[in-house]
Amino acid sequence: GAMPDEGHLGAALRSVVLSPVRARLVDQAADWRWSSLHALIRPEAGDGLTTTAPVLSRYPEIAGLVAAGEDDALSRTLRRAETIGRPLGATDFLARLEAEAGRVLKPGKRGRKAGMSALSP
Repeated sequence: GAMPDEGHLGAALRSVVLSPVRARLVDQAADWRWSSLHALIRPEAGDGLTTTAPVLSRYPEIAGLVAAGEDDALSRTLRRAETIGRPLGATDFLARLEAEAGRVLKPGKRGRKAGMSALSP
């Protein structure tokens, strides 16, 4: 399958790991008992559930990535994309997804189609 570009993937990782902090359930991401962050920081210990290699191969310093906090603008963009059910990523990533899905996934132009009026049947 198609993989998102690194910027969007990193933002998604931070968003997921920092979600309990954003929800004010804990002060720090590592305080969330059920977080996959524990397995990512100490992969040798694992958690019996999280596959760490795909993340750690891209972000070997996951603790630093999380400590940097969320990119607020990109996180808002991610959450907005979630609400409309559209994938988010670079143009080539979206093109690969569309090819795999066999359909258009990017949002179309907003508003009426050209030549249509509010009174058109």
